[in-house]
Amino acid sequence: MSRGKSAKAPHRRRWIWIFALLGVGVLLAIYVKPVRIDAQLSALTAAAKDAPTHTVGRGVVLEFVEVSGTVMPRNMRVYQTEAPGRVTAVHIDEGSRVSRGDPLYDFLSSAYGMMGSQSAGMQRATADFDGVVASLDVKAGAFATAGQPIAVLVDDSSFSVRAELDEVDLTRVTAGMPAVITFDSIQGLELPGTVTSVGLVASSRGGVVTLPVQISLDSTDDRLRAGLTAHARITTREHAGSLRIPARAWIDWQGYPSAIIVDGGDIRIARLEVGVSDGTFTQVLSGLKEGAVIVEDAVAAQARARQLTGEDDVFTFRMRPREE
Repeated sequence: MSRGKSAKAPHRRRWIWIFALLGVGVLLAIYVKPVRIDAQLSALTAAAKDAPTHTVGRGVVLEFVEVSGTVMPRNMRVYQTEAPGRVTAVHIDEGSRVSRGDPLYDFLSSAYGMMGSQSAGMQRATADFDGVVASLDVKAGAFATAGQPIAVLVDDSSFSVRAELDEVDLTRVTAGMPAVITFDSIQGLELPGTVTSVGLVASSRGGVVTLPVQISLDSTDDRLRAGLTAHARITTREHAGSLRIPARAWIDWQGYPSAIIVDGGDIRIARLEVGVSDGTFTQVLSGLKEGAVIVEDAVAAQARARQLTGEDDVFTFRMRPREE
């Protein structure tokens, strides 16, 4: 009997140690984690002190679709020969501006040079519309083969953008919607535009199905050129009267969208439910009231707090705009 009791004693002691360690773990989970969170909040409070603030109000939040494409002129014509011959005279220069009916060049077909008079075979090409000579590929006296381009005339009085629309956005974009167009080669230039058409035939490239969309530019700029890369942001919906905050006024705090409220000398975290974001403003569905004062750039404040704590993994920056 004594041997059996002595064998059970170590077994009991092992379970006692296991329960003791579990108890310590629970205590650490209860007390250590809040201490760490309090340290994070203290750092965020210090970082947000004297930061610029924003008063929560109502306004418009936009939904949009972005597309990329190519700048196209209102009209463009490539002048070329139908038969071989010689360009006897050129009346234009590359880059020169012409009016409708102005002479461009004279052309003498080789067939008339052999079988008839020069005057009978002489042809004069004239401008079909007002525009600019975009390119000139021959000189007076040069021989041209059939179908060879001679000159390109561009009507630069207005431009449009031809782009490809992803099929998932087809039901969101219709003719008449406003757009803002930017250009890779002209930094800072933004021009208003309007969707004029959405194509009826889709095409597939690399497994991506798109439809052609055309956007007319409502104004122009002397720096625009045919063929430039353009990006259009098409406004598909306006949420007027929405409670909104600046896009950088909310952060991911402990896994939830949150704003930093400034209440006199106190700073606290407000958990939010956010809606759509247009990159400038984010819609707030719940968690804030109109008139509340918040830190205007909470993302920057959180970055400063991360520097104060020295813990790169403490703060997250998951900006998660959600579309309805």
